[in-house]
Amino acid sequence: MPSLLFRLKKRADAAAQLTLVREDGTHTSGPVGSAEGYFPVHDLTHFAIEQTLRLSEGFLGLVASGWEISDFEVKGTAKRLSTETMFAEVASGELSRQLLTRVVSSFEDFLWAIDLTLQRQSPGPGRPSVGAAQYAAIRELLSTEWRRWRELPPNGTLELTFTCPRKATLPPPTVDERRRGALAAR
Repeated sequence: MPSLLFRLKKRADAAAQLTLVREDGTHTSGPVGSAEGYFPVHDLTHFAIEQTLRLSEGFLGLVASGWEISDFEVKGTAKRLSTETMFAEVASGELSRQLLTRVVSSFEDFLWAIDLTLQRQSPGPGRPSVGAAQYAAIRELLSTEWRRWRELPPNGTLELTFTCPRKATLPPPTVDERRRGALAAR
């Protein structure tokens, strides 16, 4: 089972830094904006959703399998992503938005919003199955970790362990594609 050490640091300059360390010791990292902003919550939401639903091809599963954080910015990447990857991104975006606006929807409305967005962005097979108990577990885990994040002092680091059932099947961009900043047509 692939695993990943998830480190979210609250820097002294009020910015946040995400570092993801793979089992082999390699890592990828990047700034994620203000410690009080969108992206720390969004990354914690990825953790809660992907860990609870045991997703192997969400953001964290892809990184555990060799992707770099910057690979998600390579032109054309979205066209290669699987339904599971798109679900993880859409669900994380929706729940992050809800938490930050403090308007958290019902389970049914959450699924409706995800399904609507997925149909527009990625017509094809539907999302993974999600039950009400899983949604409640995601919200509980996210609430706990977001509280721990907000309570961290400057220069503090929130450290979590992500595990998924299998290595992702989506290959990361090649070195040449990374250098060019665009994916080759397949």
